[in-house]
Amino acid sequence: MPEPLDLSSPKSTIERIRIRRAQDATEIEKLTEQVALMKPEDIARKILAEKRQNERIKKWAGIDSLTGLPTRKEFIQHAKREMEVVNRDPNHRILAMGLADIDDFGGYNKRRGTHIGDAVLRGIGEKLIGITRETDVPCRWGGEELAVLLPSAARDRDLEFQPIERIREKCNEIEIEEGGNTSREEISLSFGATDYRPNETFESFFNRASNALRIA
Repeated sequence: MPEPLDLSSPKSTIERIRIRRAQDATEIEKLTEQVALMKPEDIARKILAEKRQNERIKKWAGIDSLTGLPTRKEFIQHAKREMEVVNRDPNHRILAMGLADIDDFGGYNKRRGTHIGDAVLRGIGEKLIGITRETDVPCRWGGEELAVLLPSAARDRDLEFQPIERIREKCNEIEIEEGGNTSREEISLSFGATDYRPNETFESFFNRASNALRIA
């Protein structure tokens, strides 16, 4: 009967390194083929989006598997923490929330299939991660509904909703992948936004933003 493998021995360590190098070489070859077909700006965009996504994954435990955005549960928890900060010091801290719907999202599913709808959501998630500020918290609220939490200093009150307008403008075009090919898709978002009123509940804060979205 052979002796059990000593995983701490130099020989087994070298073998693991060889296996990992072989796996890495195969993966690098595949990625090289993909990168060769991409434009330099597309490569840079993907690197930046992946960097920011990895940073946010470390920051938040609850991540939506399709979009890469924080989940509703994580968003609510973060919002309540930010609400407490405002309640303690409303003269120096403000908080805004934006809710959004992807316009005619049902049309993507009906006309082109649910896989295209999923690709649009992935593209939106990647875009939001790339364009929101480090202090912002974008979220997939559910379905095609999105939410963004926007904390800022009280002195920025005149600029409070500018990030939402910037998000709306920059999300008019996204990249989607279909059958191994990348294409650009024109979309639009409808937004409703409001600011937090010290000592109110999350429900009243959210419902006010939701009502603004319905009007939009």
